[in-house]
Amino acid sequence: MFGISFENIGINLTVIPMFSNYLIISFRNFYKFRFYTLINVLGLTIGITACLVIFLYVRFELSYDKYHKNADSIMRVDWDLQMGEEQNYQASVTPPVAQTLVAEYPEVEAAARFRYLGSFQFKREIENFIERRVIYADNDIFRIFSIPFVSGNPETALIEPFSMVISESFAEQLFPNEDALGKTLIKDNKTLYQITGIFKDLPDNSHFHYKVFLSMEGLDESKNGNWIGGPFNTYVLLHPDADPIALEKKLPDLVENYILPYAQVVLGNAFMDDFQSSAANHLTLRLMPLTKIHLHSNLRNELEGNGDINYVYAFSIIAVIILLIACINFINLATARSSGRAREVGIRKVMGSTRTNLALQFIGESTILCIFSFFLALLLTQLVLPYFNSMTGMNLQIPMQDYSLLIFVAISALIVGIVSGIYPGIVLSSFQPVQVLKGKVTGNKQSFTRSSLVIFQFAISIFLIITTVAVHQQVQYMKSRKMGFNPEQVLMLKWAGNLGDNLTVLKNKMMEKDLITAATVSSYFPGPGYARSTPLIWKYGSTPNPETSATTEKWMVDHDYVTTMGIELVSGRNFSLDFPSDSSAVILNESAISKLALEGDPIGQKISLFQQDPDGTQQADKLETWEIIGIAKDFNFESLRQTVSPLGLFFGKSQNVLALRYNAEETQRVIEELEKNWKELAPGEPFVYSFLDQDFQNMFNTETRVGKLLTVFSALAIIIASLGLFALTAYTVEQRVKEIGIRKVMGASIQNIILLLTKDFGKLVLWAFLFAAPLAAIGIRWFLQSYAYKTTISLWIYIGAGLATFALALIIMGYQSITAASANPVKSLRSE
Repeated sequence: MFGISFENIGINLTVIPMFSNYLIISFRNFYKFRFYTLINVLGLTIGITACLVIFLYVRFELSYDKYHKNADSIMRVDWDLQMGEEQNYQASVTPPVAQTLVAEYPEVEAAARFRYLGSFQFKREIENFIERRVIYADNDIFRIFSIPFVSGNPETALIEPFSMVISESFAEQLFPNEDALGKTLIKDNKTLYQITGIFKDLPDNSHFHYKVFLSMEGLDESKNGNWIGGPFNTYVLLHPDADPIALEKKLPDLVENYILPYAQVVLGNAFMDDFQSSAANHLTLRLMPLTKIHLHSNLRNELEGNGDINYVYAFSIIAVIILLIACINFINLATARSSGRAREVGIRKVMGSTRTNLALQFIGESTILCIFSFFLALLLTQLVLPYFNSMTGMNLQIPMQDYSLLIFVAISALIVGIVSGIYPGIVLSSFQPVQVLKGKVTGNKQSFTRSSLVIFQFAISIFLIITTVAVHQQVQYMKSRKMGFNPEQVLMLKWAGNLGDNLTVLKNKMMEKDLITAATVSSYFPGPGYARSTPLIWKYGSTPNPETSATTEKWMVDHDYVTTMGIELVSGRNFSLDFPSDSSAVILNESAISKLALEGDPIGQKISLFQQDPDGTQQADKLETWEIIGIAKDFNFESLRQTVSPLGLFFGKSQNVLALRYNAEETQRVIEELEKNWKELAPGEPFVYSFLDQDFQNMFNTETRVGKLLTVFSALAIIIASLGLFALTAYTVEQRVKEIGIRKVMGASIQNIILLLTKDFGKLVLWAFLFAAPLAAIGIRWFLQSYAYKTTISLWIYIGAGLATFALALIIMGYQSITAASANPVKSLRSE
């Protein structure tokens, strides 16, 4: 009663022995041709490993901010101001925008703002901790974003002034083994803040990673009603049925009703009439979807540095290329070995095998190799990920608990195996028994296909070499380019303002040493992480207008700043204590001077700007007047992706950082002497320093990282292509061993035989170069277009890549050719 009939359940018993026979034949062939099997498995494993790593990288990059419950309904409001040739496109807007959007646009369910003001110090009792990941925020950030609380009430946590919400890791740092909720911290040795909430640390795939949120209610700037100043990163939560595109089309009404009238009061009727009359000028508010910020937004005032969708595209293409090269190796070797298996095909056809069965046999062999390679690749990926993470600063892992990934890998293995085996299966199964049993195998079509695939591999190798060298050359150009100032041998002592009046004492003490050649105190320096203020300036005595005004960075500096930074003056003089009038003096850079369009010599002329209150409000009826005493040569204080912006060095007091220029050989002595004096003058305060050149180089981290990754993956692609070429030339030589023996007997030299065997591959390299070079030029032009300052790619890079590829092919082919040409012809001809 428990008997089972296979026929009843639809299983044909003859199928099982057939598949068993296929497996036995497959493994016999793997062993018989073990050299080529090893090459295929090695190439596929390396290629699949590279693809898996890139897949994990791309998957992570595309996952940013999607963990938020309302991710699809969250938008950031951006500010797009075009004034003549000057564009100010930034990821922030002015303070009143958020509340106005909630009040007047029914599509907006909630709005919240962030305001970043740099690092802060926090302490419980005596010792200060410095934390840079601190930001002011409205309480509604917890309504908009999914930020899980460990303790506290997210609905009220930041409603009161001087309240703060901290991350679990920050709480453990300051309150180890204690409950931090309800406790207090002192910010910057002045203000007492109460901890009203603790949240789980934000995940890696978030476009911001703050550890401390301070209540926006305690920030006066957030309440000043200034419609044209104050960079507040503003996010809105839309109702589920709201259309973001339709809402964005309504935002010009907000600009028309609030921003432009306010600007008219501050800047004057003439300025706004000129602004609105020119088609080149515009002011627009835009909505950026939350899930697109990380890969599609690189604006000013971003909360953090973002990725780039172009890099995702580039590495995805490289992954496909690597996998294609590995598959091409398999196809080439399978078709090249066709004559070796021709008799097998002929005999099996005579014995009754159909062409379909034979094709399935070869596709099955390919699939078995691919599945085996995929499992090896999973193990290899697990081993290489720590090195990849170390190189990129990421924390990628294979999510073994994610069955969808494992299913994807399994399906990919099947697809790659089937695709790789289809062409060899069709070719091998098409042999005619009568012909192949007589030893005749036609191969012109196979030879053409094989040559085409080899050309493709060489072309990819040349393309990758050219583009990799170009990326590295651009990175080195950015690092070595003369910036217009001298960032080397400058030590930056952070939080120097903690010294108070002792700051001058410390500066003088260090200047007494023969270690220090110059010193300056300021809060404004080139590179990331320093304060920025951008008022509008214009010629004194005139009214501001868009054509002769400039939105200029305002840096407050002392009389030693220009000397310490090594800034070159093209005209005028430096600040000097000998001129009391320098208290209202300014040094402008060339970009600011050209924007102002001053008549005659700018030196001695004056500029005006609106006076700004501590909360950021500009006073339309109060002007500041500054006299131009010098013109600084333009220098890059931002990324080389951007042109040099107008900049003014204004004489004044701003003391957050002490910069010391020192002798290069005395680095360690400078640090030791500075630390000793710091501890004497500022006991209990953190001693934090950096080097200006390193701070500046940090701006190129993304390009440097991409360059390293491109080098690694390009090298892998070239290695895989070389493995295939090595095996293919080995087989070619093997097939021509009798010919080589006859030629040697007839008097051919080793050099003649080497030339004979290598000239055909040399032609393939030339064809590959002709295909690859134009494509590489297009790719390089696309890569460099995002940089305002770009290197020149020499023709020799293209020629060098072609020669390098030819040399690599020559080495591979030469080794096989020399081995064959040096062999004793008696051994190869004794059966004849």
